[in-house]
Amino acid sequence: MRVAALKPRHRTVLVGALAAMAGLAVLASLSEPYKTVREQALGVVSQLAAPPPMPGIMVVDIDDAASLDTGTWPWPRAEQARLIAAVAASSPTAIALDIVLSGHCGAEEPGNSELADAIGLVPTVIGFVLPGREKPVQPLSPVAVQPPVDIPFLWQAEGAEWPCPEFISRAEGLASVSIGGDSSATVSSVPGVVMVGPSLYPGFAADAVRLWMDASAAILSGGSAPRIAIGDAVANLDSSGELRLHAPRPEEWPVHTMSAAEVKPAGDARLKDKLVFIGSSLAQAGNLRPTAADPLTPSTQIQARMAGQLMTGHVPWRPAWTSIAEMAALLAGAGVSIAAAISLKPMNSAAVTAAIAAVPAGLAIAGYHLMGIAFDPLAPSLGIAAVGIASGLSQYAAARRGEAAIRRSFEQRLPVSVVARLAEGTGGERIAGEERIVTALFTDIEGFTTMTSALAPKDLVRLLDGYFEGVTRIIGEHGGMVDKIVGDAAHAFFNMPLAQAHHEAAALACADAIYGFAETYRQQPAAKAAGFGRTRIGIETGPVFAGDVGAAAKYDYSAHGPAVNLAARLQDANKQTGTAILAGPGMKAAHPPGWELVSLGKLDLRGFGPVEVFSPRKLGKG
Repeated sequence: MRVAALKPRHRTVLVGALAAMAGLAVLASLSEPYKTVREQALGVVSQLAAPPPMPGIMVVDIDDAASLDTGTWPWPRAEQARLIAAVAASSPTAIALDIVLSGHCGAEEPGNSELADAIGLVPTVIGFVLPGREKPVQPLSPVAVQPPVDIPFLWQAEGAEWPCPEFISRAEGLASVSIGGDSSATVSSVPGVVMVGPSLYPGFAADAVRLWMDASAAILSGGSAPRIAIGDAVANLDSSGELRLHAPRPEEWPVHTMSAAEVKPAGDARLKDKLVFIGSSLAQAGNLRPTAADPLTPSTQIQARMAGQLMTGHVPWRPAWTSIAEMAALLAGAGVSIAAAISLKPMNSAAVTAAIAAVPAGLAIAGYHLMGIAFDPLAPSLGIAAVGIASGLSQYAAARRGEAAIRRSFEQRLPVSVVARLAEGTGGERIAGEERIVTALFTDIEGFTTMTSALAPKDLVRLLDGYFEGVTRIIGEHGGMVDKIVGDAAHAFFNMPLAQAHHEAAALACADAIYGFAETYRQQPAAKAAGFGRTRIGIETGPVFAGDVGAAAKYDYSAHGPAVNLAARLQDANKQTGTAILAGPGMKAAHPPGWELVSLGKLDLRGFGPVEVFSPRKLGKG
């Protein structure tokens, strides 16, 4: 079935459904560009919520102030050893060292022995980087699995860049410090677990929390909805084995931080019983990553924030059923939007669509803040808006096509000015009546009754169609309004509903043109064979009452007054005078420019008595 052949409402439903299907395709898409946009939207949602508290966490930052003495990066290992020893002197619960201690391995290397000893002072997790060329080493931080566990896109590598063995031997945790990102490199999650070769290793934040809680292992479970349990902390993982980052507003982002320059050899009370992350915000350290909060976020801050989320249970996630819920929201909203487009006026329909489109975004914000579920706040709302726009445009186009058809239909009966006035109204209201001077023109065909009895109905209609097509066209060309076609007669008015300069002269010119057309038409073979008679015309000018007349269900825009009735009598009076066009005294009194009205005396006209009648003659015409 062709779309153009559908009814307007059905076409609107089809267009809206196609737009909804396009929205569903976006929601079902696994393309990275869309994921990036979704994560950016979720970043905005996360910034609307207050950040979770960060109890028991402190970041020691190797910043510009701390690097003034050394002037280099990476710090010499002896300096790193002194910093870790000073932090250890503060009696922290655990240390998470966000510095990859690879290369220059061996006890004979400067500072390595001191650094290894410092790492052994308190429970410390050190990190490795993915991917790398070195073969896997024995995990220090076991990850227990309670099958089944399905993590289809788990970060896997054949090897890694490992810390030196002397550091691994003194540490109590070994975890991945690598952080992925979307197609724009923006960080929205950090690994909960990774796989190197055949072994599972925890993510850096997760293993730091394990040491802080003094848990023996991280436990994976949950089947197709994987989750990680570390002591009392339980968090859901996504299909990549990652933990979703909560990105607050930039001013709320930093975890409690102190410069490494502030840490004294004897320790600092602010670090007591804390989980202390040690890392660097220096640009040359290469640890600055873009997040929803800040394009230059130190990786140590990211890891520390994730540790705080784990400790407080504030880890949002996207269950597998969120996509189905988002599709359902889009379809439900699309249905309401299509119904609104069909049944409401455009502005009301747009308002309903805007309100419905805002619902998924509002639910996404509420779901994130109240349940920690990361619903897509963007695609369902945009999909509903797209459906509303598409169906609204379709309905508008249908209305415009209908209006155009009505215009064409009415313009065959009324002048363009009348149709425009009707179309500009709010629709259906009655045109208020008014008194005005108009010129009425009535036509009639001689011998019409005889002709009707001699012709088959379809032949008669064909003849009249051609005749009235010419008559109504001429009336329109002269600015007149066709009031009625009654049998063989045409009724027309000039100077209504809009003002028309010299409407008397225009009506006389119209009458002359109609007569000329009619005489030519009646000479055509079909008309001549049927005995098509002369056209008689009566014209009069005078005051009338013009406007809608009738019942509420059916109005007739017309004019009523003596001048109208007299024009009808003058048309019939042509039989007495032998003329084709007769005008009344009102037309004579108007002195139409370019015309002479020759008196033919008085005739006794029914309902008027003796009335002087006139034969119009165009000046300059023989």
